[in-house]
Amino acid sequence: GLHAHISIDDIALKSNLLCLYLLFEDIILSLLPKTRRGINFALRLSGKFHIDEIIGKSDESLEKIWYREQNREIIEDLKKDHYNQTRYNGINLHSYFSKNEDIEIRFHSGTTNWKKIIEWVNLHSLIFDKVSGLEISDVRELINETEKITDTKEKLDKLFSFIGLNDSSKAYFVERYTKFNGIKAESIDIDK
Repeated sequence: GLHAHISIDDIALKSNLLCLYLLFEDIILSLLPKTRRGINFALRLSGKFHIDEIIGKSDESLEKIWYREQNREIIEDLKKDHYNQTRYNGINLHSYFSKNEDIEIRFHSGTTNWKKIIEWVNLHSLIFDKVSGLEISDVRELINETEKITDTKEKLDKLFSFIGLNDSSKAYFVERYTKFNGIKAESIDIDK
């Protein structure tokens, strides 16, 4: 698959980022072919984590949650294992915890199509940029607002509006959403 590595130097609380991905994971996956949803090399976060256990956690606490381990020595050993099973989550924090470098986004299928690559990286860069300025109270407010949304199209619009996605990119992702979810394009009306 296409793996994007994005630096998180400016993100004080990685837990905010993980909460955002948990909140919008279903929407992000709906932008991809069904064959990429839940594969063994890009596992869903929602199958392993819950927002309530993540929100507001320090990096050290987040490591314990990520590795499902409380013992510091064992965590340090797990971080040294390049092929630790946690690296196969669709959002891979093992790459950050083990090397203190970046977070890897693994959901997308393999491609050499420049438009797909640029749009995918742009989407996640905007997510990272938006999260970098969020306080825990902002994340809680976003969670409260978003968890009330039951309509997928409305949730898609919420994500796009929240991160400030431009109209051209919205159109690109709406096209993908309709293509991969069997929905007629004219039934989608994303706010611009």
